[in-house]
Amino acid sequence: MSKREKLKRFLFKKNVRIVFSAMLGLASAWMITITSLGHNAELNVLDLQFRLAQNSRKPDSSVVILTIDQNSLQYFKRNSKISWPWSRDFYALTTEYLAKGGAKAIVYDFHFNEPDEDRVSSSGKENDSLFAHSIRQAGNVFLSAQLTNQEAEDLSGDTLVKVLEHTPRIKENVTYNFNKTYAPLLSFQEGARDVGVVNFIPDDDGVCRSMPLIYHLNDK
Repeated sequence: MSKREKLKRFLFKKNVRIVFSAMLGLASAWMITITSLGHNAELNVLDLQFRLAQNSRKPDSSVVILTIDQNSLQYFKRNSKISWPWSRDFYALTTEYLAKGGAKAIVYDFHFNEPDEDRVSSSGKENDSLFAHSIRQAGNVFLSAQLTNQEAEDLSGDTLVKVLEHTPRIKENVTYNFNKTYAPLLSFQEGARDVGVVNFIPDDDGVCRSMPLIYHLNDK
């Protein structure tokens, strides 16, 4: 029997065919995943998993979301002649109400990086002072900051004082690096429990499916 015939018989053995087919299938799958078509298919499969799992757990009733919707805007405009944006004493009153109600944490998904504006019936500076006081009194308020990068001729960013002085050593590579931030007013930060990053980083198709846990801001 020639070497060619021996090789042919070896390749056509059942076990060898199975292994070869598996290797070929894995190689083909890998080639597909590195293409845009394969990436989109992977995202669609992940969406399907989310939809199938959405009713598998009972929502935690201890988490309450207070939303400012169109009905809220219309209510105050019609009944109190108050238009958007609302003054900061609104948020001071809300913070006091939630704190007295026993909220373990009060989390604002709002950017409070600009001073409140003066109105006919109130002073923006006084309203900011009321809100800052309510934050300090509550002691469990979390505010939001957005990270970005300095572009040419851009104004400098805000000061973020709520940064850990001693950051832990983390082996994971940090993908998202920033050198500028839009942070709450210092008087708000100083009384807040902490400040969280609210950057929105979508996938290639514009849908946000996950959030990074680690960001790099300057030397932190």
